[in-house]
Amino acid sequence: METSEKIETINKFLRRKYGIDTVTGREMWKVVWSEDELEWRYDTYTDWTTEGIFIREVTENRYVKRFNYIKDRYVLVNLQGIPIESQDQLNGVKLSYEPVWTFETPKTCQYLPPASDACEFIIDTIYSKLGRGGTRKKYSDPRDGLDTEETLKQERRKVDEIILELFGEDSGITEKYGDTVILKNRNMETIQ
Repeated sequence: METSEKIETINKFLRRKYGIDTVTGREMWKVVWSEDELEWRYDTYTDWTTEGIFIREVTENRYVKRFNYIKDRYVLVNLQGIPIESQDQLNGVKLSYEPVWTFETPKTCQYLPPASDACEFIIDTIYSKLGRGGTRKKYSDPRDGLDTEETLKQERRKVDEIILELFGEDSGITEKYGDTVILKNRNMETIQ
């Protein structure tokens, strides 16, 4: 498949930017071709002839496609620890590359070429959600660095504007006493 960037270039970028596992020396992130990824997997397999005749069912280790559900696509993968309960199926493997993103269009599943900036965006979004940072700027609170009293006054004005916009002056929903807003519930009991 055609790519705008060489896969080697993308993987060098990912290695440089996001590092390696210090124990194994393997890249934390990389882009792979789905059809090239194989692994030893212990499972129960059903064998059939090419004509569809059942041959046997056997439980054994087989060298199989890693992503048998992803056909002819580049995949962004992340090195992750394998849960203990799954390690037997993978012959004791403790670390494995797990798929994070398939380079294809969301609705029509058409091929998309991988790119460094797309990988960076995906990884930084994941890291941001996990609270690990990333290179993209996270949301910053506009109140940071402002005086607390001034900040409270600004927020009070905004709340008052919203209440006025939503309920109007004479709605009966709120009554103002100085800097205090008193809301009344359905039973007309005062809530402060």
